[in-house]
Amino acid sequence: MLRVENLSKRFGGVWAVRDCSLQTKDWHAVGVIGPNGSGKTTLFHLITGFYTPDSGKIFFKGEEIQALPTHQIVRAGIGRTFQLSRVFESLSLLDNLLIARRDIPGEKVIALFTRWGKVRESEEVATSRAFAYLNLMGLGEKAKEPAGNLSYGQRKLLELARTLMLDPSLILLDEPAAGINPTLTRKIISVIQSLKKEGKRFLIIEHNMDVIISLCDWVYVLDAGAVIASGPPGIIRSDPAVLEAYFGK
Repeated sequence: MLRVENLSKRFGGVWAVRDCSLQTKDWHAVGVIGPNGSGKTTLFHLITGFYTPDSGKIFFKGEEIQALPTHQIVRAGIGRTFQLSRVFESLSLLDNLLIARRDIPGEKVIALFTRWGKVRESEEVATSRAFAYLNLMGLGEKAKEPAGNLSYGQRKLLELARTLMLDPSLILLDEPAAGINPTLTRKIISVIQSLKKEGKRFLIIEHNMDVIISLCDWVYVLDAGAVIASGPPGIIRSDPAVLEAYFGK
């Protein structure tokens, strides 16, 4: 589905991503691990159009996307969450999800008068979907509460639910379990496993190897912006090159 070929990005004299190649193939979840500063989040920024690569290509469903703006990449079917969760704190959980919709009939003023039935039907369907995702995340009872009331881990769940409202074919998760307690970590793992069974596909950055082993079919390891190893998660965590990247010689 996603293929990255010889991707590079430099900031001044520092290579953030260097000649990086990876692909998701038909795997339901692919992990990207590496020490801090290894280029993982920069790679996600390149894939999703936040940064423009200096060289290399990105293919999604067979089409080049590295020159597309972010909104077109989203429309192509790539959604993402961020390392630091981003929610609209003053809005309710429900509204946080509803604003993520695309092609809303009610956005066009004339439709409010000429296609009111279609607008109402669209609102009802979207609201039903939003409640379904909130219930999946264990947040349904808080639907009308401000998102600012949520804990950090709950905000990550809300951000994932909002991403699902875009109906993406591929979801990029940037450290979904970072900074949250073990109970919510298990909840996030459970939710992602459930979504995998429904056919959703993931590319996941994560430092927690238990999360990677629980979720991923294949793992790429980055160090200094380059891929230094790849393979099944159980093998990768004992790879000498990986241990050296994390802990040194």
